[in-house]
Amino acid sequence: MVVLFGIKTNFYKGEIDLNRVVITGMGAVTPLANSLKETWEAAVKGESGVAFNKI
Repeated sequence: MVVLFGIKTNFYKGEIDLNRVVITGMGAVTPLANSLKETWEAAVKGESGVAFNKI
């Protein structure tokens, strides 16, 4: 698990807030595949996500 801290400022009010962001997982929808694992495997194999559309 990755925890990131972000700083949100409101210069007009002079306020600074610390916000925590927790990343619990990652996903991807790409031209290669519909998941991060499948996309990585296709990229490692050298597969292309580009195809010509014949109309």
